[in-house]
Amino acid sequence: MQYVGLFFNLCQMGSKLCQVGGAKGKTVGGPGVLNRSPASARELDGALRGHRRDIDGLRGVSIAAVVLYHLGLGVSGGYGGVDIFFVISGFLIAGIIYRELESGTFSLANFYVRRCRRILPALFVMIFATTAAAALVLLPQDFKNFARSLIAAATSTSNYHFMDRTGYFDGLAIEKPLLHTWSLSVEEQFYLAFPLLLLVVVKFAPRAMVALFAAAAVASFVSNVRDVELIQSHAFFATPGRVWELLIGVLVALGAVPAASSSIVRNGEAFFGLLMIAFGFLTYTEATAYPGFAALPFCVGAAMLIHSGISGEATMVAKFLSLPAVAGLGLISYSVYLIHWPLIVLVNYCWTEMSGGPHILLGTTLFVASIFLGYISWRWVEVPFRKLPRHGGTERTFAFAASAIFGTVLLAVLIERSGGWPARWNAEVLAIANQAPSQIEENCRSQSGAKLGRGMHDCRIGNLNAPADTVLWGDSHANAMLVKIGEVATKHNSGLLAITAAGCPPLFGLLTSGKDKSASCGQVNAATFQRAMLPAVKRVILVARWALYAEGVGTYGESMKPYYLSSGAIGDNPKIFDDLLTDTVRRLAVDGREVIVVGPIPEQTFDVAQALAKQVAWSLDRPPEGTLTNFFERQRHVLETLGKLATLPKVRVIFPHHSLCDDRACKYEVGRQPLYRDSNHLTPAGATELEVMLNQVFETPSLQIPPTTR
Repeated sequence: MQYVGLFFNLCQMGSKLCQVGGAKGKTVGGPGVLNRSPASARELDGALRGHRRDIDGLRGVSIAAVVLYHLGLGVSGGYGGVDIFFVISGFLIAGIIYRELESGTFSLANFYVRRCRRILPALFVMIFATTAAAALVLLPQDFKNFARSLIAAATSTSNYHFMDRTGYFDGLAIEKPLLHTWSLSVEEQFYLAFPLLLLVVVKFAPRAMVALFAAAAVASFVSNVRDVELIQSHAFFATPGRVWELLIGVLVALGAVPAASSSIVRNGEAFFGLLMIAFGFLTYTEATAYPGFAALPFCVGAAMLIHSGISGEATMVAKFLSLPAVAGLGLISYSVYLIHWPLIVLVNYCWTEMSGGPHILLGTTLFVASIFLGYISWRWVEVPFRKLPRHGGTERTFAFAASAIFGTVLLAVLIERSGGWPARWNAEVLAIANQAPSQIEENCRSQSGAKLGRGMHDCRIGNLNAPADTVLWGDSHANAMLVKIGEVATKHNSGLLAITAAGCPPLFGLLTSGKDKSASCGQVNAATFQRAMLPAVKRVILVARWALYAEGVGTYGESMKPYYLSSGAIGDNPKIFDDLLTDTVRRLAVDGREVIVVGPIPEQTFDVAQALAKQVAWSLDRPPEGTLTNFFERQRHVLETLGKLATLPKVRVIFPHHSLCDDRACKYEVGRQPLYRDSNHLTPAGATELEVMLNQVFETPSLQIPPTTR
């Protein structure tokens, strides 16, 4: 409670920024300060004081688009509805503060109390209801991951939590029940900072207010456009790159653009605003580079619709948006937004993931259910808390907020400490789902010593009594094969040094791995190369997830950042990959040393172990296997490079897909035993499928099969 009281006192102190000259109640603000004429000030003040049903309708259109997009029901650009919410939020928050500054009634503490009452009750009801439902359906690892997102949702940091874990358009997004809270976190971070910033500007630079916020919006937009090209997940989730959307609404509220005096102009403005929004909803897809420039139609369109109603005269578009059904959906849009995504995710998790997503009938049912449950939340959670007295109870409100946050964090810690509560599931489901790394993998990964950088250490496997005449150099794909490679090496009386580093390709000369990796990968590679060049080493095996480095991206449905091989663009990766791997192999294949390059492991588009466990738990259909055609398309650049390497002396290339694929598809299970522990790392059972191929490593070279044919 002492921390709640401290926060309350700080809010009260902050609100004193409103007061100047020692006159009680006198505020910095007013129409003159905002540099508007008295007439435009009166118009804007009237627009901010009155309830705008057309804005409710704009919310209704936006939430419908978002939900329909998430259900795959025809609105391919419906994700832009979130951007419209941002503009509306900026307009309304700035309007509230402006109105109270004008009247001399603004209190920072009261502002935060209203925000808490508006946002937190429905949010935490959704969080606890989702947790209860997730406990019934999520497998242990997924429930453990869910617990981590619980903490982020409760502390308004979801956008940064998911930024490094899930792309919004990735297939794995459908397995994250709280992913949608990223947008709430952006708004809540804005609510926390904007009032304080506004008070400072009002006190010290009131006449530059519009210019300062316009400059901030431009800076944020430029940053966002840059990030769309460089790191798309950062552009989508990070608050600094999204602030410009909220600031557009702020600028409208501050009267940056005077209200139009002509009815024709206002109607034209509203029509073109709606047209821009419709264009984005109907033409954008998941392939659209977003947000950046692509978000402008949504944000500018929303701003035009809001601005067209500042005069108080309803346009034709406003009359449509004010229809009871449209505006009514807007009134409950917050609760609908909170509920729809967990509902979709958890239903999809149990029943529809294996069949490619919701069908029309199920999608329509979920749409109606989202609206119905949203209404329940609005009627019996949102409204009662909003009707609480506006003044008083500040400390109680902050205490409620602190208690809800603390309780959620405690619950999340308990779930994570329990390992995702595995006792909920039977032994068969757990045996399939729990494909943990082997002890050898863990030992090789955890051995200390900085001889190779990144804390990596060479690891002896195979015949420990025989000389180490073979070096295994690779990334986590090599690590996943350690047990089987060690067994095969032992059978052939060979000692082996395994040097593996996750996310670090065996490419000599890769001194840095671009924007998203550290330079230490180059240090590991340089040290490993020296070890491989020792006279005692007669054989070097290179294993890696080659396509990740050649293409710079994971498979569809995978959550990861782009992998840059240079400071340039992803499009540079294929050429750099070809040059580096060719140079590495040429350097190694000297002095009688043989180089064996293990070709790419076929990748699946889903987490195999988890999918098979769900198949058993929920009696689902088998998920489709990855096709051989998809394999060749994914590995196109890799196979071109390996085809050239196979012609070099003392170089052999062996291909796992010959063992894992037939003429049509690439298998992922044998006798209900998953061959992958996720979408691309082999389990011990998967590595066993490669035993014949791995025997070739230690035997007389055999005739090579061209990599681009079966």
